Amino acid sequence: MTDVKQFSKKTSLNNFPVVALVISLLAASCLNTIDADRLYNEGLAYYNKEYYLDALRVWKNAAEAGSSDAVNFLGLMYQRGNGVTIDYKQAMAYFQQAAKDGNISAMSNIGYLYDKALGVTEDNLTAIKWYKKAADAGDLDALFNLAWMYDHGEGVSIDYPKAMQLYKKAAEGGSGSSMNNIGWLYEHGEGVDTSFNEAMKWYKKAAENGEPEAINNVGYMYENGEGVNIDYKQAMDWYQKAVKAGSSRGMNNIGLLYQKGLGVKVDYKTAMVWYNKGANAGCGDAMNNVGWLYQNGEGVAVNYKTAMEWYKKGAQYESADAMNNLGWFYANGKGVKANDSLAIDWYNKAIKAGSADAKDNLAALQEENE
Repeated sequence: MTDVKQFSKKTSLNNFPVVALVISLLAASCLNTIDADRLYNEGLAYYNKEYYLDALRVWKNAAEAGSSDAVNFLGLMYQRGNGVTIDYKQAMAYFQQAAKDGNISAMSNIGYLYDKALGVTEDNLTAIKWYKKAADAGDLDALFNLAWMYDHGEGVSIDYPKAMQLYKKAAEGGSGSSMNNIGWLYEHGEGVDTSFNEAMKWYKKAAENGEPEAINNVGYMYENGEGVNIDYKQAMDWYQKAVKAGSSRGMNNIGLLYQKGLGVKVDYKTAMVWYNKGANAGCGDAMNNVGWLYQNGEGVAVNYKTAMEWYKKGAQYESADAMNNLGWFYANGKGVKANDSLAIDWYNKAIKAGSADAKDNLAALQEENE
């Protein structure tokens, strides 16, 4: 449309053949746009129904008709392996093609590939560059991801006020994930004074937006009496809502209530069922808790080897508790030959991941070795 508008400004309405050409070009351009939009929406309908091969076919036609949204989604299909073999390089090629056409979602997705080292060498600075491009254009995912980088010091120094600013900007646009993380900053006093009331307010806002982890976090506040009276029934209700919304942490936390007998009778077998559900859904803490039941013989026979296997799985999924427990196993020779060097390595990993217990365990081990 830009080329046609520039060309028409140079023409005279008295020159009929030229005017006719302009009208023809405008009509063709409009038809192409309509066709591209129709094909894109048709592909989206297939995609949402998980008819991936149909979506792929239609979106390729939409891309040829000029839909940058279709090109971006083709990239996502190769990134996620929807109907095709995962191919990050092909995903990157599609994202770059869409980004050249000004597609801001594609810009954000390029950043994500660099952020997560998918098909490219991890490069936080390049990720931030692309997130900023997309964020400046108003992309909510990019705003959230950029805030996350400042929140966790990835490619930049930790800057909680900057993270809060970006989360709030994304929240204003309706980002439930950002609302949840604002709540987290208030709950943990990161860059702001700790305020359980503010945390609960933001968690509930995010929960109203359907954010699974926020729903889980409201349950956590009730379980632990943060800003509200302890109420295990409310906690269970919120965790169950979180599970329905797809939260693996909600599954884990229901397991904890049964393991500890909080608001329900102690039931290790039911706890194991919920921990396994959470583990199968990718929750590292749930994997850790399966290991804990095997380590301590709660509802199952004591089995250090199986416990160790679960702790290793949990550590791969970034569970600080699992890392700490691996350190303890190596320090005490449970299920493995004692190895202080490996114990120290795991304790340090757990400390970096936020485990306070690992700090105490590392100090105790170092004191023993003095």
